[in-house]
Amino acid sequence: MAASLPTGTSVGSNQYKRQRGTRPGKALDIITSPGSRWERYDDLLRQAGNRPNPNITSETLARLARSKRTDIRCAVANHPATPAETLGQLARSSCFEIRFAVARHPNTPAAALARLSHDPDGRVCQQVAFNHQCPPEVLREITFSQRAGIDVAAMSNPNCPPDVIAWVAQHAVKWFHPETITDKDLALGDTDKHIACRIVRNPSCPPDILVQALQVQDPDESRPNWVLVNPNRSVRFGVAGNPNCPPSIIAELLRDSSTSVQWQAAANPSCPQAALAMWQLARR
Repeated sequence: MAASLPTGTSVGSNQYKRQRGTRPGKALDIITSPGSRWERYDDLLRQAGNRPNPNITSETLARLARSKRTDIRCAVANHPATPAETLGQLARSSCFEIRFAVARHPNTPAAALARLSHDPDGRVCQQVAFNHQCPPEVLREITFSQRAGIDVAAMSNPNCPPDVIAWVAQHAVKWFHPETITDKDLALGDTDKHIACRIVRNPSCPPDILVQALQVQDPDESRPNWVLVNPNRSVRFGVAGNPNCPPSIIAELLRDSSTSVQWQAAANPSCPQAALAMWQLARR
């Protein structure tokens, strides 16, 4: 919507706001455009129901990104159509909300994500780790930064290098060593449990790590062939649905004590057809 400034009416007056259909006191963003026309930013960015306007142009978004108002720049950073160049400029903002929005935006360029991975606020770094556009080398760096919550986010990113996933599983997650888990651990929703679940659901997780997450050799050498199944159902569920899981393990999970794990294994594209047919027959 665009309109000329009413004659004899100041921009900030209540009369002007009433003529524009806006209640007195609501903040407006007045943007000068060729021909001395005036536009409201919310008419451009949003439609009815507060939905993003799909018809807004990249040029308009770039113009709004230069606004002096923080809420407008933040709205641009959250708009799904904002181009990479504009997001790269907004990534340098001093406002946390803007940097947070840029870090999670799917159009944010790799260079901007690399810069935001060093942000002083860990919440911004966490969104960088969640972003599927984040380059593998950035995920490697922030995983080993030892900042709280970053490793959890990075382990769920499909771009995370397999060797990084393997290192975290071997050195940082007790849930990959079921023989060490106690009843107290089972009752707690600790960070290790969340990391383990994210690792086994990651399509980049190496097959040997998936096997290790599910079963380990018994420490008692007198029973070398005895295996211990991971007591965390969420971990077994994640392993069952991972396309990298070996077919022999998927066939074993079709006999899991949890029905949800069985169905997840049956839906896995790597599930052996013979084992799937026997499972379907047994359920009739």
